Amino acid sequence: MKNLLQKVAYLKGLTDGLNINKDSDEGKVLIEIINTLDNFADAIADIDYRQSLIVEDLDEIDDDLADLEDYVYDNDLDFYDYSNFNNLDFEDLDEDTLEDFDFFDEELITDDEDNDNIED
Repeated sequence: MKNLLQKVAYLKGLTDGLNINKDSDEGKVLIEIINTLDNFADAIADIDYRQSLIVEDLDEIDDDLADLEDYVYDNDLDFYDYSNFNNLDFEDLDEDTLEDFDFFDEELITDDEDNDNIED
């Protein structure tokens, strides 16, 4: 990237050193071409800088995702004791809260509520 900026700076210096007549048609065109090249070089340098920031962010996201994958997929699930899972108390949860969890089946919630009403 610096090479492109250096070349444009060289062209600017060359036009100044050659005493290009800025009032002639050819001089005006040449100066405008060099100014346009300078604008392109600045825009490309900005894009290059922003792209490097995006690459850094993606690398961080990739590292975080790798850590998460290690945690989720490499965890030994036999370590946890699920024997008391059926004895958990869900009486304090209302139906709106349970709807937030997609692992609860609508039919099961309805069936359990019907069974509770029968027992009462």
